[in-house]
Amino acid sequence: MPFADTPKINISDVYVKPLVSKGVLELDITIENTTFKNETLILSGDIREWINQAGTDVHSAPVPNWELAKIISLNIPQQKINLTPGTNQTTVQVPVKQGDLNYWTPEFPNLYGLTLSLGTNKITTDVKYERFGWREWTFNGTKQLLNGKEIQLKGDSWHFMGVPQLTRRYAWAWFTALKDANANAVRPHAQIYPRFYMQVADEMGICILAETANWASDGGPKLDSEIFWNNSKDHLRRMILRDRNHASIFGWSISNENKPVILNVYNRPDLMPLQEQAWEDWRDIVKQYDPTRPWISADGEDDGDGILPTTVGHYGDRNSMKHWIEIGKPWGIGEHSMAYYGTPEQVSKYNGERAYESQLGRMEGLAYECYDLIAQQRINGASYVSVFNIAWYGLQPLPFGKRDLTTTPTLEDGIHFGSYKEGIPGIQPERMGPYCSTFNPGYDPTLPLYRAWPMFDAIKAANAGKEPAWSKWATMPTKATESKIAPQKNYNEIFFIGENNSSLKQLLENHGITFASKLKQINTALLILDGKYTLSAKDVTFIQDHLAKGADIWIWSPTPSTVENYKSFLPNQLTLESRIASSFIPEQKSWLINTVNSDFYFCEIQNFETVEDKRMERYAPTLINLLKQCKT
Repeated sequence: MPFADTPKINISDVYVKPLVSKGVLELDITIENTTFKNETLILSGDIREWINQAGTDVHSAPVPNWELAKIISLNIPQQKINLTPGTNQTTVQVPVKQGDLNYWTPEFPNLYGLTLSLGTNKITTDVKYERFGWREWTFNGTKQLLNGKEIQLKGDSWHFMGVPQLTRRYAWAWFTALKDANANAVRPHAQIYPRFYMQVADEMGICILAETANWASDGGPKLDSEIFWNNSKDHLRRMILRDRNHASIFGWSISNENKPVILNVYNRPDLMPLQEQAWEDWRDIVKQYDPTRPWISADGEDDGDGILPTTVGHYGDRNSMKHWIEIGKPWGIGEHSMAYYGTPEQVSKYNGERAYESQLGRMEGLAYECYDLIAQQRINGASYVSVFNIAWYGLQPLPFGKRDLTTTPTLEDGIHFGSYKEGIPGIQPERMGPYCSTFNPGYDPTLPLYRAWPMFDAIKAANAGKEPAWSKWATMPTKATESKIAPQKNYNEIFFIGENNSSLKQLLENHGITFASKLKQINTALLILDGKYTLSAKDVTFIQDHLAKGADIWIWSPTPSTVENYKSFLPNQLTLESRIASSFIPEQKSWLINTVNSDFYFCEIQNFETVEDKRMERYAPTLINLLKQCKT
């Protein structure tokens, strides 16, 4: 498909500045003259309402479909422009009376199309189109205002993860979920996202904190290189020039966690002067290329040691929040919650043993945490409120194209798209595998748009209206009191069945267990059978006789090679199934009574599969607990 030649005299850029408080729409227009001679042309144009004609269902809503209104909202008066060879700048100010243009807000994202024409009375040399919203962001003390009214932005953040996110459909699905969660803002994390994210946000009323790729959290940037610092300036400048006309963008995040990485990862305080100079340079670049937005922040770096006009913190506790408030600037939290790193043990501070049971139990604990964090941020007057995050942790990964959920995913599972077609712009994925996304914008008709965890429901309630709404996640569960259950039977004697040099026997003896050489009171005796031990006929007879007289038996870790020996004395057949697990849900009517889930929790940093490891000495802490519970 051939591209049209660029006119020798063309409008290369237009910067739309909606100065709402002044009642002026200011246009900074750049015109390129490559004719090598002076020219005089006429500039004119108009502004019309941008009408969204896209559908409302999951298939049609993400697809662009629009037109400009036939009625003109504002005219750009004709004016002669004298152009010298090279780049020419001109500014046009258009008065806007009350009612000429409707405000852009998250609730009513009204948009307008500006069309500029350049030429003579007979010939049009060039036409430039730009979409914008009539809105203005300002600060008043520690508060942020939209069109003169205080606004609290309730946001989300997510890192760009590749193929599933490279479509307008994903952006539409994400922003739809945010609206459902009573959110109205987003920070595209640590990368410059494709333009269509801003375009969809413009149309849906999602406010964006645009962020550079100047992200040190992964330890990647070469912060001791002059090349890095110089490139970061150009990187920021190009982002602003590309995106500054988007109605949805309320501010600029110039970096992410550089300071904490310099101090706590690199351990290079000598780099801080370079970072401080960079904050000054980046701040000034934003002010030069976009003086209309006062929000300039460095996510997770407070206010850049006093250099930046806005404070944005990450994580921390209520004392951290108090510190951010005391800085005395508009403030927000870009990341909060342990959703992406919290182990069951950490989450259990919110819902106790329930956090160990399952992913659902863990997410219920996070629901309590997220409700509390958002409520505290809102109550304390944050201008930007968020936890990390709704898009991935608050929603369940979906099994795209996988009908049998009991089997491991294979390359045959998933959604398979059509064949690759040469010459078509944009990404053409071949396949979307199961669980690679939490959003289903029309890919799999058997799945919903998203499935929420309790964390999502808690965030939705905490984000509601002018103050957090009632939710069952608003009140932390009371800590369960430890139940004292008397043992059903007391054992006076313990008899070991196995090899004399058994590691199990040695372990139990080391922990104070004394084994009887001969049983005197069989009806109050406990037989402990080493599951590795192969029983003889004499052993089987011994066990049968003692069980018949009231003794109990505990078979410790039977193996596939020994389990057949137990048929003759167990009331039911015992079978073994290989299972890898890191936690158990105790059956409250079994011998595990009076134990809790955390007793069986093994830390993720272990370098072996605990359940598969047969060396019993590694079970020592759990064994001790079990022995205590059994009063042995």
